[in-house]
Amino acid sequence: MTRPPASHSLPSHCPPITHHPSPTSHLPSPHVRPSQSGTGICVPPGVPKSYRSLADYGGVPHSTLHHRAHRRRSMEQKAQSQQYLTPCEEDAVVKFLLQMLDLGQPVRIKFIPQIAFMATFQRPTTARPPKPPGKNWAKGLENRHPELKARRVRALDWN
Repeated sequence: MTRPPASHSLPSHCPPITHHPSPTSHLPSPHVRPSQSGTGICVPPGVPKSYRSLADYGGVPHSTLHHRAHRRRSMEQKAQSQQYLTPCEEDAVVKFLLQMLDLGQPVRIKFIPQIAFMATFQRPTTARPPKPPGKNWAKGLENRHPELKARRVRALDWN
């Protein structure tokens, strides 16, 4: 596999790279993740405007800069678009499960996908999924929402 030449410049539709003089302008921002950093990295005037030099300067892979410049979504954005429920629907399901737990009637994990499927009924018919989520979806929901801790329910003592 060959590397593109270091003189490969940015496409014309990319935003221009600007230089903001500040004492820390040569350092990448600690709040910007590599998947979020695009070609808008502030660089000194001596750094060439190529993916390779910007990647070396910004501390991100040059492929990330190339993909963002060509409008490829980050892994986080792609994962968000593949979620079964919208964030609002997922919040409603979580609130329902927590409410049932507070009432002393925890929902069994095997019923959670069906509850999620029913939460999609408010969508238009064309935007509604044709079937409930898969068998591992409920475990993923639990991983995304730590407040939904699966626990064993002990039998009631009738004595």
